[in-house]
Amino acid sequence: MVSMKDPAWKKVRALPEAPDSEPGVVAYRCAMVHSKSLTELEMLPDGLLVVDHARDGLILDLLDVEHKTLEEVDEIAARAHAHEIVEFHGRIMMPGFVDTHAHAPQYAFTGTGMNLPLLKWLNTYTFPCEAKFADLNFAQDVYSKSVRRHLMNGTTTCSYFATLHLEASKLLVDIVREQGQRAYVGKVSMDRNSPDFYMETTEQGIKDVADFVRYTKRTSVCPQAAPGASSVPPRMKRVASETRIVRRESLGEATDVESPETSDPENEEAVRATGTAGPTEDKGSEKRDSCSLPSGALTAANALPPPVGGKSGRITPGATGTLAASSSQSDPHKTRTVETPTLRSYASPPPLVTPVLTPRFVPSCTPEMLQALGELSRVQNLPVQSHLSESQREIAWVRELHPECEHYTDVYRTFGLLHERAYFAHCCHCGADEQAILKANDVGVAHCPSSNFMLGSGVLNVRRLLDRGIKVGLGTDVAGGYSTSVLDAARQAIIASRCISFTEKDEQGQPYEALTIDEVFFLATQGGANVLGIGAAVGNFSPGKYLDAVVVDPKTEDGPLDMFDGEYLHSAFEKFLFLGDDRNIEQVYVGGKRVL
Repeated sequence: MVSMKDPAWKKVRALPEAPDSEPGVVAYRCAMVHSKSLTELEMLPDGLLVVDHARDGLILDLLDVEHKTLEEVDEIAARAHAHEIVEFHGRIMMPGFVDTHAHAPQYAFTGTGMNLPLLKWLNTYTFPCEAKFADLNFAQDVYSKSVRRHLMNGTTTCSYFATLHLEASKLLVDIVREQGQRAYVGKVSMDRNSPDFYMETTEQGIKDVADFVRYTKRTSVCPQAAPGASSVPPRMKRVASETRIVRRESLGEATDVESPETSDPENEEAVRATGTAGPTEDKGSEKRDSCSLPSGALTAANALPPPVGGKSGRITPGATGTLAASSSQSDPHKTRTVETPTLRSYASPPPLVTPVLTPRFVPSCTPEMLQALGELSRVQNLPVQSHLSESQREIAWVRELHPECEHYTDVYRTFGLLHERAYFAHCCHCGADEQAILKANDVGVAHCPSSNFMLGSGVLNVRRLLDRGIKVGLGTDVAGGYSTSVLDAARQAIIASRCISFTEKDEQGQPYEALTIDEVFFLATQGGANVLGIGAAVGNFSPGKYLDAVVVDPKTEDGPLDMFDGEYLHSAFEKFLFLGDDRNIEQVYVGGKRVL
């Protein structure tokens, strides 16, 4: 259970009543760091982030208030309609991390079994472990700890693979909602080339996916439960009710409100009758003739409800507010002008939990399964996640299974699984033609450097993907990766890029530029949000987005890093990125609600 008592370093100041102040609007004051673009990192040693908690944590403005008097800061906050200022002394607020690829059940053996290559590793460790999730008590224990650990490491959004078990996959959805994390969750599909004890039939697998998507969308319309509620999710309680009592926490205080569980049976019935919900454009259909479609493939699409609604350029205004207590020196940076906050247009907040179609990888899915999933994705506008070109042996296996296709990527394209809502882990060995297809279909890539190293799969040339305009985010890929921390993935991404720079040149024959710290931070936050298709709503602190954030203490007692007199915000940021861990992460916010 999470304690919501305000810490001593958090100070709340009520502002004098103003005619246009709004009770839900709060101004957070502390150091701020976020990525405005791949090459533009904004640092505010003394920033004011204005958030409307009455509208799902909508960010109204981000302002530089360094060198401002207390009265001036109050005036600025009042003009932004804030009714109070929350000050985090000596802390840094950053966007929450986005983990674009993680296997929630594999958390059970994370940190072990790192001695085998991919395919042997799957049969020796992964499949036997995942088969245990038929037991909901086991699933409850592992999933609760897995989600909690990701949150402790500052991951506000995570894309999870579950297992092929329908009930356990629904349980993961419940646990994610219970703990308040934003997530994409997929019931894994695998109906061939898998152990007898861990494989589904094609027909049952497609029906289960339809059931899972329906369940996830139905529960996603309910407000998220605040931390501190019962630790036993609804699927374990087996309790159904017309209404739910949801605890809404704002600045440490919670209120009980009734929120009816809603659905639209008439709309669902219309979809069953017509099968036309969601966009029908299929970007992956341009080259269907390169790989023949199977006839008579099963489809459950019409049974589903409708979709639910390096060159770093840091912007660092004056840094006189150092994180070392006794320093009064200032950095030679230009101070940003404070402007009157204005309300901008904003996107709708993404659902707390989004269902994602999850074929494990091509070798484990029959053509019938892949075709059915592609149709589900097209009709219901569903996201897709899977693996692509992780290892050379895997690629050779796919070539044997699908000789009619040009390459691994072509298999996914053939079955309609390549589009703007699709993202694939690894892609270490995708050639130039495959990368061109990914770009043309606006497909994202989940870069999982730790797993790539540990399973001996390969090293992804991220710079080349970025230069070609392909969306890239970071993934921990537990348990192929040994850590649930996106910070670790960021460090490994830098190391992988440096390794490439030793032996390769860029496409113009010039020295290869390894990824910078600022670029990797973008991949860990905004880049990951872009990959998942929610970059317009979360990922940085731009006005019009929603507050998914972590509060970091670089000087936490007995922590992993030390700060010294005269060190500025950029030093604290870099030390945290390379040395920090969950001990430095003091608070986590998702959709403006504190979840840790």
